[in-house]
Formats: sequence, C-alpha cells, structure tokens
Amino acid sequence: MAPDPPEGDREGDDETLDISRRSLLKATGAATIVSSSIAGCLGGDDPGARRVGYGGYPYRLDPGLAAVAAFAPTSDGLVGHWTLDGTDASATDAAGDNAGTIRGSPRQGVAGVHGSTAYEFGASADNFVEVADDDALKPTSALSVGGWYRTASGENSQTLVQKADRRYGDEGYAVDVQTPNSLRGHVAVESGQASVNPFGLDTNDGGWHHVLLTWDGAALVAYFDGEEVDRDASQSGDVAHSDRPLYIGYGDNSYTTYYDMDGAIDDVRVYQRALSADDVAALYEGEAATATPTETATATPTATPTPTPTGTPTPTPTPTATPTATPTPTPAGSGDPTPVAHWRFEETSGSTAADGVGSNDGTAVGSPDLSAAGVFDSSGIALGASASNYVEVPDASGIRPADTLSVGGWYRTDSGANSQTLVQKADRRFGDEGYAVDVQTPSSLRGHVAVESGQASVNPYGLETNDGEWHHVFLTWDGTDLIAYFDGEEVDRDASQAGPMVHSDRSLYVGYGDNGYSSYYDMDGRIDDLRLYDEALSAAQVGALASGDTPTGTPTATPTPTATSTPTTTPTDTGTPTPTATDTPTTTPTDTDTPTPIPNDEFGERGYGEFGFGGVDPETTS
Repeated sequence: MAPDPPEGDREGDDETLDISRRSLLKATGAATIVSSSIAGCLGGDDPGARRVGYGGYPYRLDPGLAAVAAFAPTSDGLVGHWTLDGTDASATDAAGDNAGTIRGSPRQGVAGVHGSTAYEFGASADNFVEVADDDALKPTSALSVGGWYRTASGENSQTLVQKADRRYGDEGYAVDVQTPNSLRGHVAVESGQASVNPFGLDTNDGGWHHVLLTWDGAALVAYFDGEEVDRDASQSGDVAHSDRPLYIGYGDNSYTTYYDMDGAIDDVRVYQRALSADDVAALYEGEAATATPTETATATPTATPTPTPTGTPTPTPTPTATPTATPTPTPAGSGDPTPVAHWRFEETSGSTAADGVGSNDGTAVGSPDLSAAGVFDSSGIALGASASNYVEVPDASGIRPADTLSVGGWYRTDSGANSQTLVQKADRRFGDEGYAVDVQTPSSLRGHVAVESGQASVNPYGLETNDGEWHHVFLTWDGTDLIAYFDGEEVDRDASQAGPMVHSDRSLYVGYGDNGYSSYYDMDGRIDDLRLYDEALSAAQVGALASGDTPTGTPTATPTPTATSTPTTTPTDTGTPTPTATDTPTTTPTDTDTPTPIPNDEFGERGYGEFGFGGVDPETTS
C-alpha cells in the first residue's frame, strides 16, 4: 500500500494530520468533511484547509477536527469498526474505544479487500480477536453486523463474528460460514431467535466475500456480496444481548466445541441501526454506508487535468425483460411458514448435523457418510444397512409443536427392506406418544401422530417407495386431519382423531426407529433436507417443497416454483460510474449527494505516494 501523505509538506505547514486514506475511507462520516473536489495534484493553495488524498478527489478537513477524524463516533450509527489493517498488539476500533485483544498468532498485514490489509487466522481455534463486552456493542432496537472474509478450506462452521452466550443460543448475535455453500446467522430478540440460513452460495471458493446481517425490530435480513439472500420475519422486539465478549474469527457452544475461521477477515463492523439494502451494497462496493457527510458544498473549481469519474452512465440502463428459465431460492416473506427445525445435511465431515434455523443440532452416531450426494446438488447423508448409523437430536421444546405440525423430508433407497425409518420422535414405533414416519414396504408408507383423542395414522400403499430414486415424504396435522404426501401429492388422510399432540420426551432420530426396547428400524439408504414446522402446511406449500431443483429457504406462498419470465434489469451500459484515466479538463465540479467508487491505490489504482496527491501520473499530464 502506498505511504500516507508526508507531514508538513508545504512551506509554512506546522500542523500534522494523523489519518491515512484507508482510515478516512473506512471512517467516512467521522468528522466534518467538505466534499470539495480538487483536481489531480491538488493544484492551487488553500491555506484554510488540510487536504487528504482520497483517490484523486482529496477532501478538505476542518483543521480543528482533523485530529479526531479517525476516532470520533460516526454519524451513521457505526459503533464498532475493526479495520484489521495494522500489525499492532491490538485490533483498533476505528469507531470507538473497543479495541480488540489479539489471541494466539494470526498473521497480520496479509492482503485484504480493496487493496487494504487483513488478518489471516489459519486452521486453529487459538487464533482470534477478542473484544471485551461493552454497552456500545449491544444495540437495543436495531442492529447491523458483518464484514469481509476469505476461505478455501472447505471446513464447516467457520465463524466471522460471535457475540452470544453460545453458538445460536438465547442471547446475542452471530454469523458464520456454515458449509461450502451456505451461511448461518442469528440475532436473539424478545420474542425468540431470529435466524437465517441461506444456501446455494459459493462461500468457500477462496475469494473475498462480504456478509452482513441487519435487524430492524421485525425482520432479520442476510446479505451476501451486497445482495439479500435470506430473511426471517417470524420474530420481533428488541435485541436480547449476551454479556460475553465479541469474537472475530471464533465461535463456541459455550463449553468444549469451537468454530474458528480457517481463512482471513477484514473490515468488521457493528451498527446500532439496520442498514438499508443500498447501504449494504455501498459497503460491498467499497463506499461509505451513508450519504456524503458534507456540511457545506464549497466547490473549488480548477482547470487542472484530472481523472474524472463518469458521473452519469450513457446510455441510461434500460430494464429489459429477460426470461428466467429456472426457479431460484427466494427470501422468505413475512407470510411464509418458517420451520422450527431444518436439517439440510450439507456438512461433509465431522459429527454434527446442523439445524439451519434453530439450536437443535443433531449428532451423527456410528459412521454415516456425510459427504454422500443429496437431492439438490448438495450433500445428503448415507446411512447404510446398519441400525448403528443415524442422527440423534436431543429432546427439546422446540421440536414438540403443541397443536399443529408438519414433518418430513427426502429419502432414497433400493434395498427392498421393510420398515425403514425416515424420522421418529416417539415413545416407540407407532406408540402412544410423539410422531414418526417410515417407508413400510417397497410399495407403502406409514406415519402417525399421537394426539389427545388417540393415534392419528396413515398407511398409503400402491407407491414406488424403494426404486432407488429420491422421494419426498411429508405429514401434516392441523388438529383434526393427519395427511400424508408423497412426492408433493396427497396419498392418504386420517380424520378420525382430534386435539393437540401428545409428545414423547425421547430424542428425535433421523434414519432410525425402534419399538422401545430391542427391535430397530433403520434407513438403508440416503436422507436429505428434513424439516419440522409448528403449523400444518397446505397442499400447495408441500407441493412447492417437492418441486424444483432447489428448495426455497422457507416455502413461499406461491404453490409451485415455476420457470417464469422474470423482468431482469439488463443495462445496455454499466450503471456504475466508471473512473476513466483520461486527461479531461474540467471547470465545473459536481456536488454529489451519494458516495461513488473511489479510484486509488486502495482499489488497485494509482494514488498518493506514487503519482502525487491525486492519482495522476505527472509525466502524462499536460
């Protein structure tokens, strides 16, 4: 990175300005910054201001505020900001006083995003940044948290930020790279845990990625590389915080299991407001997540050649209707049902089967194959012909819905064996408590839910259940009817019982069932994408789950994802102002109300320290 401006570089200057261009970029909004664009090499004298090179468009800082510009609280709600640029013994908080303690020996000064530097943590849970608990890091009614990361390790559960009682616990907030194609984040709030689990992403490809969560009191939104990828609107209220430290590159379950970042992290931020989609996109593009903080728009026109950003793209981008041929995952809307537990089996190693929406993680018992191909071009779990291989989820109130229920998932088998269990949470196979569903024979299914009046049960037959293909099986109970679905179609119904459910306090088992003592009913095949809801899904919603190449994060209100022509904005020219390095005389500065991409050495271009103050090669100017 090019050096910072020299101190006192003009005759008569006896002030110094202890702020780098990187700090100015990252702490935009920290002080009164007057957006007077000064051409190229800062031509002309202006004894009333100190100028800081900022990508060819240096800013004038009020001298009285310059000393605190990098450290004063920002006006846009930024309460914690670890740029991870330095090589010191602590990680400076550019927005406040919450510097982080560096634990272990992460590599500092490695190449970061947008030409800055970052911390590389490596494959050790001993390397991380710890920031002591502070009220500033516990926003009440709204919050945004995230940053940049880079990993190619392929490991699951790599934490970006955690400030929580435990991983996906009852207090605080956290976000991690769950698998090589999914993220996971949560914010604990008054009503419960708001959580997101977007998938179908390239998360572990070795490139830099930006991840951010926002909570506005009613919806938790996840962004990946500037785009919304998931939303949970099932919770509401103020944030319920933990008094544990904030960790960067480290997470835990509060006792013996650790989730470290085997990669690099840069530019971690916490805001006390919910950033807008435009704000998040601006952060991803390398801009400040706020309108330019100008107190006055005092223009100083010059005729010196300057690299002039093209302020208005020509021609104007025109939305063009482009057919979208395949269904894609869409964030859940406020009216969409949300599972209370969701095991995607996207892990490829280890012994944990993560619950993508809550804290009901399962443990892989025996030696099931976690890397087996799944139904949606991701991994599933292969259990084999042994009752010793299964997944066990400990009993919890979250997996015991009271009045209504939906449960099921995908399986594939061609073994021909009878009584292969998909899921069982019951006192015994088809007993007096709980719920279960299994592949009864090569041509039939069987399922039950124990309720107040007795046992509601279904037993559809005449089906191709053991043909070696993936099949979707689902049960719903609405208080009066138990309905069985096979590949999205209703195949049986029992309306003989009524009332709330009667639950067992035994564990939930995936790929395993028993009669309560010595007989076992295992799944000799594969299982994928198992879900549990505390409501009865409609036929259309079950059909939506069973259709398409990729399921939505939660079932949408649209009955079936179909290939429809979706208007897609296809600009005929780029809609992003593109800096051009041509020598274009300009006499009229433009006062811009929104930040624009900054061409300088921070972004791989020429800036201060190489070609003068403004990024223009003096030998090419005239």
